[in-house]
Amino acid sequence: MLRQVIDDVALVSEEEVEMSIRLLALRNRLVVEGAGAVSVAVALATPAKDRGETVCILSGGSIGADRLAAILSGTDPNVAGAV
Repeated sequence: MLRQVIDDVALVSEEEVEMSIRLLALRNRLVVEGAGAVSVAVALATPAKDRGETVCILSGGSIGADRLAAILSGTDPNVAGAV
């Protein structure tokens, strides 16, 4: 059934998801957990000419305060290049 409605599947890294969490929090004042930020990570990883008009569904604010703080400060050990 899914094959009838899904056009493509995209993979993004943990780092790209966390960069999306940071972008959404700092630029848009939205707190979104990792799974909720995946659509933004995919959109940002896809050149605009290849994705056309895009709508991202954001969901879930169940990210822990300590995890969010680490992502926002750049000290999250899960992000490549973290301090």
